[in-house]
Amino acid sequence: MPNAVGFVVIVNGIEHRVYGAISWNFGDLTPGPYTVTVRAFDEDGVYSAQSAPFILVVSEPELPTLTIVFVDDDGEILQTRIVGVDENPHVAPTMPNRTIGQNEYRFIRWDMIQTVAQNGDVVQTFNAIWEQIEEPTHIPTLRIIFVDNDGTELQNRVVGIDANADVAPAMPNRTIGQNEYRFVRWTMTQSVAGNGNITQTFTAEWEQLDNETITDPVVNLIFMSMGEIISTINDVYDMNNITKPTPTRNGHTFTGWVMTNITTEHGDMVITFVAGWESNLLDNEPSFLEENWLYIAIGTTIIFGLMATVLVVVTVSRRRV
Repeated sequence: MPNAVGFVVIVNGIEHRVYGAISWNFGDLTPGPYTVTVRAFDEDGVYSAQSAPFILVVSEPELPTLTIVFVDDDGEILQTRIVGVDENPHVAPTMPNRTIGQNEYRFIRWDMIQTVAQNGDVVQTFNAIWEQIEEPTHIPTLRIIFVDNDGTELQNRVVGIDANADVAPAMPNRTIGQNEYRFVRWTMTQSVAGNGNITQTFTAEWEQLDNETITDPVVNLIFMSMGEIISTINDVYDMNNITKPTPTRNGHTFTGWVMTNITTEHGDMVITFVAGWESNLLDNEPSFLEENWLYIAIGTTIIFGLMATVLVVVTVSRRRV
């Protein structure tokens, strides 16, 4: 209708006059079919022909929605999704451990609260539940500290963590000025912390050496037979690694060395060994050496006796002449 100023909407026989509009809102309709007739009219109120064919409108109820909301324990909304609209609405956000002040917390679970609106829409709110992580049972540690006498820390280790924690550092002799010092011992002090941790501090103790040159002690060996020194071995460091002499004696068998004396000179040890002998002669048979002396003594006596007799005879003979 060219001069139309409005139209009439007839819904199930009830007219709804609308001016200056080209659309009309049916409002909230109860479910069910509706027959709708639309006719235009002009300023004089003349109606146009009715719409043909009739318009059939079917009102269907809206389906309720399901909204998923994830909320942290402090009320912060972490995620909001609608089932059927948003993708993966049931995928909860990740909740890593968190630290608040001096305490650490871990996520446990989601607690769900559901509300239903008058139109049937459902809202499921998931609240995060956390718990504080308790500190593990503390196992006391043992810390070993080695300190020099001037306070210098030489070693600091924890038993069970550091290897060889109880192995003390080497402490060679040292020279300070004109004086030489040698390490004596470690003196230990122990302290226990409130958590049960133990700290053992070992402090080095030193002593000053004499000005004499300190040398490693050695052993000198003397071997004697029949009151005479037949051999010596000096600077012996290993008694099992020496070659002892093997003496001989006429008419006797060598039975071994007998240690008879040990003396110390300037820190060195002197050991005297005397040869042991066993006679090969009978008890009433003089040895070769003893026989020689006996024969020499008898021969000397006879010679001197004959010489004296000759001298006497010669002297007497000269006087007679």
